Formats: sequence, C-alpha cells, structure tokens
Amino acid sequence: MLLGYQSGGWTSSGALDADPHKRWRCLFVDEVAKVLAEPGKDWQSADNYDPAHPFNSIDDVFVSVSADGSRRAS
Repeated sequence: MLLGYQSGGWTSSGALDADPHKRWRCLFVDEVAKVLAEPGKDWQSADNYDPAHPFNSIDDVFVSVSADGSRRAS
C-alpha cells in the first residue's frame, strides 16, 4: 500500500478535485499501471503533510521526498 499525493492529471472518476486536501491517494502498488513525473517540475504536497507527524493510516514511511527534492530515509 502506498499513500501518495496527486498533483495533476485525472482520476478514474474524472477531473482532479480542486481541494488539495482531497488529492491524497491510497494505492496498491501492484495495481499502478502508469506514473508520470514531469522533468523540471517541482514535487508538490498538500499543506497538511508533516513528515515529523505522518498520517495515522501510515505504519511505515521508507522515503520522504520534500519540495526541494531532498530525501530522508526513516
């Protein structure tokens, strides 16, 4: 299971919600068919993400990617 933030594109039900807090997605990794990261675009996240206090639904975070592209393993 992967908790990810969708910053653009479409969902299976249509256009992406305008509310950034409604863009978090729980995905089964083996069911993901296509992921596109546009070169040169900054990583994005909702303002309710804090790597020091992960969401209650997360058991383990292996890598956290910040807006500047740096990674921190945990």
